[in-house]
Amino acid sequence: MCNLLPSIGSCRLLAVAIFVGIVGCGEKSPQEPAPDPTTDMGGDQTKAAPAPVTLPKTDPSEPPEKLGAEIGEHFLRMISELNGLLESKPAVAEIQPKIEALRLRYIDVFVAYAKRLDGMSTAYERKLRVAQAKAGTDMEPLMKFAKLKKHYEGIDPKFFSLLEVFETLTGFTNLSVIRTEHPADAKRLGLK
Repeated sequence: MCNLLPSIGSCRLLAVAIFVGIVGCGEKSPQEPAPDPTTDMGGDQTKAAPAPVTLPKTDPSEPPEKLGAEIGEHFLRMISELNGLLESKPAVAEIQPKIEALRLRYIDVFVAYAKRLDGMSTAYERKLRVAQAKAGTDMEPLMKFAKLKKHYEGIDPKFFSLLEVFETLTGFTNLSVIRTEHPADAKRLGLK
């Protein structure tokens, strides 16, 4: 499948998205809507991030495939939002605050799922990750993001690295991943 992508970086994006999807996630109850991180991006984007999203604890009787699909859909929504912000290839100084705000919003969404999934069985989580990977691999937005991201590689390597972080942001659906791989974010989020 990777030979259909425009670059090796895109193959890595797909592989990471699928791998992270298979490693961990959570599910929502039927009466609770999924958190919608697609709030208005207007205004001052340098303000503190909003309060974390709260979801009910996952019930082991809920199908992991449903929750995995939700997480995959959030991943694609996030990539689509990134594409919208980057489409006109704005200057880094102009777009960076919005990109950083988007990162924080989606971290909150994925952390809410991580808290929900905490304590679920390995088998449940495995099924969830497979469903997440299936739902989060729509090639069109992923390929578009890879092309838009590539534009910034030679312009601003630090900003390019910030964009690359989005490829693995679903890792925030696993509390142990947050604690070990993102200690600064774990501290900010009050995760011990």
